[in-house]
Amino acid sequence: EAALDEAIALRLDEYLQAAPGAQAAVQELVRAVTALGPEELRQETSRRIAERRASEEGRAGMSAFLEKRLPPWRQGNDPDVS
Repeated sequence: EAALDEAIALRLDEYLQAAPGAQAAVQELVRAVTALGPEELRQETSRRIAERRASEEGRAGMSAFLEKRLPPWRQGNDPDVS
């Protein structure tokens, strides 16, 4: 039980580090694709991922990753980063 609690806490922490818009987009994606077949699912998921990457938030996240710094939504929220 303790191991399960630890695994859940780790996954939740990872999820909460994601961009707010990306979190909302994942929730929308899950609701939108539940009735799609495999090929439609692949196409719709790819389209939505491309959309998010091209968004202002996506570009800011990619820039932060490439520059090895925290993205704007995490700045000031990570006690391990000075």
